[in-house]
Amino acid sequence: MWKRRFAQLKAGQGGFTLVEVLVAVMILVIMVFPITGMIVNGTRTVYNSAHRTMAANLAREKMEQVKSAGYEAAPGEAGVEELEGGFIRTTEVTDYPVEGVRQITVTVQWDLGVGTGPQSIEITSLLAMR
Repeated sequence: MWKRRFAQLKAGQGGFTLVEVLVAVMILVIMVFPITGMIVNGTRTVYNSAHRTMAANLAREKMEQVKSAGYEAAPGEAGVEELEGGFIRTTEVTDYPVEGVRQITVTVQWDLGVGTGPQSIEITSLLAMR
């Protein structure tokens, strides 16, 4: 049985040559590398966007907290907080050039640790005396 199969392969020249296999592998590698790069970049972008969204929400949350405290209590809300997830939130309340108005600035910083360096988002609003 084995002799007959081997004889058929020899007679029909079945199979692939080493050169054909190497060319097919090279074509596959050339196609896979760019796709892998796109997947890595896409994953990094999603990860960065998630952190940016969380930072924006933390900044908005603090801004609403300071505004709801009112004009007189607003300076007491200023300070630096280290939050869960490696976020650092800085709140500044300063007098605005117009009397009876204060400027609130909330900055949230984070570092993804993937070579992008520290990133931050900052929002500013005004609070008037009632």
